[in-house]
Amino acid sequence: MFLELLNKKDYNIEAKQLYLELNQDNNRSHNSLTISEIKEIITERNNILVNYGLVELSVDVIKKLIKNFSSSPYIIQENYMDTVVELQEIFYYAKRETDDKLGDDMLIKLMTEKFNNDCRGSLDLLWISIERYATKFRRDNLK
Repeated sequence: MFLELLNKKDYNIEAKQLYLELNQDNNRSHNSLTISEIKEIITERNNILVNYGLVELSVDVIKKLIKNFSSSPYIIQENYMDTVVELQEIFYYAKRETDDKLGDDMLIKLMTEKFNNDCRGSLDLLWISIERYATKFRRDNLK
């Protein structure tokens, strides 16, 4: 029921605002998203949130993920939207697995550094790396 209500919401205004803001910032980047792609990203974010039992009221995380990853040499236009969706999934997985004890900016910075360095642009390796990080984080915080 909740997911149905979320997905019935018209994201035109949110998507247009995000589109305009990102286009101002992404002029230096070779990647871009259309309004319909941004709507799809928002819809997918809502599905992810429901699956993980989380609540997020703004699009700030989407904005931060896009801004931080847009200049990565490993992000290509052809799969940009799908990559952003996957990054959201990894982000919210980590938030849930660390009981939301990591700040958004800290987690996004960690993800960006791992993606661009150790993982060399591999989302599969980023998943593994973040899973290990979350496991270690939980273990260290149980002490």
